[in-house]
Amino acid sequence: MKILLITLALLAPSLAFSEQMEKVSKVDGQLVKVGEKNDYEYAYKKWNVGLNAFVLPANVFSVSCSYAFTEHLAARVGVAYDADTKVENTSVSFGVPIYFKKVYNGFFVEPGVDSKVGLYTAGGYHWMWDSGFNAYIGLGLARRGGVGLLQVAYAFDTPSKF
Repeated sequence: MKILLITLALLAPSLAFSEQMEKVSKVDGQLVKVGEKNDYEYAYKKWNVGLNAFVLPANVFSVSCSYAFTEHLAARVGVAYDADTKVENTSVSFGVPIYFKKVYNGFFVEPGVDSKVGLYTAGGYHWMWDSGFNAYIGLGLARRGGVGLLQVAYAFDTPSKF
């Protein structure tokens, strides 16, 4: 009986420690800051849907949707609608962001075409968190003026079964 109590007394702290470690953010047993697992994984999310919330006060609604074809290449379609001027300032754009690190993460260059400014090339930076929430910012030159990219978005995978 004495041996059983001693064994339990010795195992109790390690069991409690083990339970605490299950609540810690890790990749392959190594501690990782919460929100930074994405930096260490090869996998990437296929879809990214975004909204430019910064132009909403100006009565402009801008949304985009991207699909990642490879680890470094995606296709993006965007629509911007100006509720004040209606059709005059509405634009549709198509771009192909090329990421240097991993899709939806890090520096990127995006060649594309926009119905309002014509051909453009933009560059910027994309931040991604473990939850799928992400944000990106970019600036570029277009045939008729400049291009600005500034969106908050959510990335996700296509469900395997509907």
